[in-house]
Amino acid sequence: MKIGRVVLIGEPNVGKSSIVNAIVGEQVSVVTDVAGTTRGEILGIKSGVNLSGFSYQIIFLDTPGMLKQKKNLFDKQMAKAISTALASADIILYVLDATNIKDEFIAKIKNYEKTGKPLIIAVNKTDKTNFVKLYPKLDRLNKLDFVRAIIPTSCKTENNINVLESEIAKIILEHSLGCSVSGFDSELYTTQSVKEMSVEIIRGELLKNLFDEIPHGIFVNIAKWKETEIEIEIDAEIYCEKPSHKPIIIGKKGNVLKQIGISSRRKIEELVEKHVKLYTRVLVREDWKNKNEFLNGDNN
Repeated sequence: MKIGRVVLIGEPNVGKSSIVNAIVGEQVSVVTDVAGTTRGEILGIKSGVNLSGFSYQIIFLDTPGMLKQKKNLFDKQMAKAISTALASADIILYVLDATNIKDEFIAKIKNYEKTGKPLIIAVNKTDKTNFVKLYPKLDRLNKLDFVRAIIPTSCKTENNINVLESEIAKIILEHSLGCSVSGFDSELYTTQSVKEMSVEIIRGELLKNLFDEIPHGIFVNIAKWKETEIEIEIDAEIYCEKPSHKPIIIGKKGNVLKQIGISSRRKIEELVEKHVKLYTRVLVREDWKNKNEFLNGDNN
């Protein structure tokens, strides 16, 4: 089996996480309509066999969206996650939003030519536009002669997701990639623990329910994880940056937090296939984005 590590690069909210989930066939990364949802490298794994019977394994490194400004330690940590993943990757998958392809994004793509790594462009969210509008943009991208392939995709309709996977697999099978990388069990689709995935589920539900009211000032910590053969008891701490954020997260008579808890519990139960007792509380920790104990998971 040949193995290749693929790093996804692109602006916030272009659908990088959605592409990983679509190819892997499982939710390994949080997907919301809020820009900048992904916070660190998420490892998704897809094992497959091509039409000729050759087996391959794609190891996805899903990174945070690129930030123009690094305002705090948290932003710097996210930027470092991108550079680390890029350095270890064999293939670059640059994701663009089909409705928003700017000259500055094309200029960024050109910078990756010097890496010497095979580069694929996925023009995502094609369901939100049409061919007449998209064609001129694709024509501009086609002038980037160092790009291996340009593939219009839609995770909503699953258009060309299989084509994208096939193109990645083709590069892996044609090149001697992943020589120093050990493969994973073919049944494995992520290296995240169930506890880590539960944190992502809760954070995703917070973002979905709060929208832009509290953009990215939320940190979720599992303070208690007690597991038996039939159920899991979870105490989740939700940290926010400002005292004024706490009542927004809780909502009138606790309705918002209650809804977040219910939807999170159901998704965690689907994940673990056990009954889940989920308890949540909201705490204020000002400037947590500059505190190492939060960023390194040592705040217990």
